[in-house]
Amino acid sequence: HLTGEEVEQAMSRGGRVVAVCGARGGVGATTVAVNLALQIAETSRTHVALLDLHLRGGHMAMMLGERPSAGLRRALENPQMVDSLFLERVAIPVGERLRVLVADEPFDADPRPTPEAVGRLIEILRQRFILIIVDVPTPPSLPDRQALAVARQTLVVFSPDMVALREAEQARTALEGLKSDDSGHLRVGVIPTLLPYAMVEPLAAFQKQYPRVELTLVEAMTEDLVDALRGGELDLALLALPIRHNEIICSELFREPLV
Repeated sequence: HLTGEEVEQAMSRGGRVVAVCGARGGVGATTVAVNLALQIAETSRTHVALLDLHLRGGHMAMMLGERPSAGLRRALENPQMVDSLFLERVAIPVGERLRVLVADEPFDADPRPTPEAVGRLIEILRQRFILIIVDVPTPPSLPDRQALAVARQTLVVFSPDMVALREAEQARTALEGLKSDDSGHLRVGVIPTLLPYAMVEPLAAFQKQYPRVELTLVEAMTEDLVDALRGGELDLALLALPIRHNEIICSELFREPLV
């Protein structure tokens, strides 16, 4: 079952994200994700990335006959590690057009990925690949939900019985609610000269419109805010231009004269 054909306009740039998850565990969602990626990469000659968020107990590496990377868990626990160089190190080539990111942590491991790192990794993948297929565990954790929230389509896999049909409908309802939910956490950086007079009214209006969004303000100088943006510690910032970093998208809001 496919759900979530359209998401907000900001997600339309870059590669398409397709999430695959099971209505319950053990229904073959990983098998579907692997075969979907292999088929699309082979038949459409499209560059495809396959991301397995089962950091512990996953079977994707074994199915593909590949050795999992040791770096995926560390990166998903530390957003500042997720960059293009990391992608080159951990992405496993399978054929000419498929790259796989997979971990295989031991049973007694306690991986703790963060939503920020998952979102950052998917955004970097979207810049490099036409299609990104994400195998999402069931039930999804908070970081897993980040992948579901940005997916253009979600493929829910279920077994052919009446109980599974009910579970699939429950999963569809939950996914649609996830994509329409205005809750979350927004981390905003601002330079000291702007905070007292330029931010009070916009922030008040934002919180009135989105009362379920937890807003965190960080006051710092431009250089420190740029480092925080690049490290995934902030979602956006208001600072002094110019900013000479290609991975940061900048827009001029206003100018003020030097006195």
